[in-house]
Amino acid sequence: ACWIPTMRSMPRFGRRSAHAVVVILFVGMVSHLVLSATLAELGRGFARLTSGKAPRLVPQQAGMLARGQRRSRHVQGALSEADATKIDGTPDELFYLMPRIGIHHTDEGFRQQLTQLFRILIRPDSDVLDLCSQHDSHLPSEIEYGSLTVHGMNLLELMANQRATARFTQNFNSDPTLGELADESMDAVLMTVSIQYMQRPVELFREVRRVLRPNGIVIVSFSNRMFFTKAVEAWRNQRSMRGLADLVLGYLKEAGFTDVQAANGVRLPSKEEASDSGGFASFLPSFSGDPFVAAVGIRTDLAGSGKERFETAGAA
Repeated sequence: ACWIPTMRSMPRFGRRSAHAVVVILFVGMVSHLVLSATLAELGRGFARLTSGKAPRLVPQQAGMLARGQRRSRHVQGALSEADATKIDGTPDELFYLMPRIGIHHTDEGFRQQLTQLFRILIRPDSDVLDLCSQHDSHLPSEIEYGSLTVHGMNLLELMANQRATARFTQNFNSDPTLGELADESMDAVLMTVSIQYMQRPVELFREVRRVLRPNGIVIVSFSNRMFFTKAVEAWRNQRSMRGLADLVLGYLKEAGFTDVQAANGVRLPSKEEASDSGGFASFLPSFSGDPFVAAVGIRTDLAGSGKERFETAGAA
């Protein structure tokens, strides 16, 4: 039960003071209820899509990048209006108003695999574009790149990214263009755990293909974590990591990428391998943590011409 003070229960206060106390208590209770509901929703939303161990896309092999063996599965491209719907239809700018500096949205195992994939696929001195970035682009610290342009929804988060050489904010759900970037100006484009919020992904990836140089690479990584109310309907409806991978591969194919593959795990160097390669020691990733999937596309004019790039990464 909640006790609300009345005029009679506060004889020492004047009428105005009594009204002020009642208003303050009422506002406090409403704020508490709203905050509790918000935290509960975030707790449900920023959670796993499926319970238990994550299904593997393909059998794990000795190679660092595993090629998905696709059967005749339906691969979706551009999203319909219904598929692009979000539970929370408020402007995205409001949702990302508060900076989340220092907060990682996946566990350490996921981030280690992502950094290793970048180490393998992105050449030194490359010009890199990191879409939907924040304070960390997860690039290998020992490798020097030509430039790092970071995009996001919160400028303070981007300012905290110390490796960035250029920054810009833009809501891709309102404007999926990359008008500030010239044709064939980038060697690699990254998007980390953000594809689930894109309502116009094919339009965006067409722009990505435009700004990539020939043989440039796009790496879209994701897990089964999300802000549930901000994820699109097509993403929320999937019930497996394979379904999510097919969805993203469909985006890339519809956008014009002919060489696309999916990796569901990146082999980290053993202690012996690490000692031979400069001390980047780690154990093999544990699949009890956040599942790792990366959809990779290479800008090529002819199908199959990116095969060498994938084999360099250890494709099966």
